[in-house]
Amino acid sequence: MSRPPFTLRDDEARLLVEQMGAIITRHAHDVRNHRPFVRDFIAAVHHATGKTYSADIYRRLLGAYAPERRPSTTTLAAEKNLFEQQLPALAGAAPVLSTPDSAEPVSAMLQRVVEAALARAGAGDAELAQQQRAHADYLRERLDKAESELAATRASAARLAADLQEAVNTASLYHEQLGTAQAAAAAQAALLGALPQALQDMRQFALRAIDEVRGETRAVKERCTYLEETLKERESLLESFRQIAYSHGAPIPGQRKGGPAA
Repeated sequence: MSRPPFTLRDDEARLLVEQMGAIITRHAHDVRNHRPFVRDFIAAVHHATGKTYSADIYRRLLGAYAPERRPSTTTLAAEKNLFEQQLPALAGAAPVLSTPDSAEPVSAMLQRVVEAALARAGAGDAELAQQQRAHADYLRERLDKAESELAATRASAARLAADLQEAVNTASLYHEQLGTAQAAAAAQAALLGALPQALQDMRQFALRAIDEVRGETRAVKERCTYLEETLKERESLLESFRQIAYSHGAPIPGQRKGGPAA
């Protein structure tokens, strides 16, 4: 009969999830050296469950709560053995996890836990106390470095947030200007679309006006020709009447009556 798959209780899973955020954030910059991450992860699992497990169980838990981390089985086993060796001195102490909103500095928390562990180790076990102090110094050095990196990251995040807000404001302004430009372009496009028809209408009107002017000009020319012909006919008729009048003794215009004086 196969064993049932290993799972955490709901309260254990909730405690582990609450710790994983700080652990992942603290070790986000160091993805090649898995030992510090595994060390904190094993401590977090112990804090949530009160137990230690085999390397295979830790690998399953990593697959569920930190799938991007894939340490070797050797690393898991070595860190688990080291944690079990230190467990008697750290019994009852909560795992040291850095939280962004913690009121107490992480280094101070570590110092407090280390002092309590050294006190429980007792003055008689000087070698164990020295090992614990050396390990605590190592952890304090890493925590100091992590706190400095966290402060620099927060400052960088604040600058990026300010730059992002400025970029958002600029983008909003550009968006408004783009909307205005698009509206103006649409109006210009509408005018340009109507321009060919307007030009065609103007051309048709001009052609009709030219035709009308040509017709009027032609009518005027024809009337002038008619009047000229009529005038010539009347002049010819008038000359005939004048000659008839002269032949019947009508006075010639400009000639004196009675003839020349004696």
